[in-house]
Amino acid sequence: MTLKTKLVLGYLRLFLPSVLLISIYLYVKIEVASLVPHFCLFEKLINIKCPFCGLTKAFIFILNGEYKLALIQNILSFFLPIYLILFQVSKYFKFYKKILRIDFYFTLIVIIQFIISNYQFPKT
Repeated sequence: MTLKTKLVLGYLRLFLPSVLLISIYLYVKIEVASLVPHFCLFEKLINIKCPFCGLTKAFIFILNGEYKLALIQNILSFFLPIYLILFQVSKYFKFYKKILRIDFYFTLIVIIQFIISNYQFPKT
């Protein structure tokens, strides 16, 4: 398989999920998606929020163009898609050392989100 074919296949792997996301945005009402009930097994069992709580609502904010609210809801809403794209590209081109570095930084961001979501900030 030539490099050009690999690049085309790599772009298709990134392009098709984007088309799917845009089609969902166009054909599904965002208001209906916000009616999904919140259920987190981590939160039910341990009584603290997991780092991924609020991602659905944050993605809805992003689709509505409310980026500041999405960032306030969950910072992973910006980093998760970037992480998934970088992970797939580096895995496809066999950059194994880069995968470890990407995993390390994403884990740090998840830990930061975990602390933010569970720390009670004092009100001024």
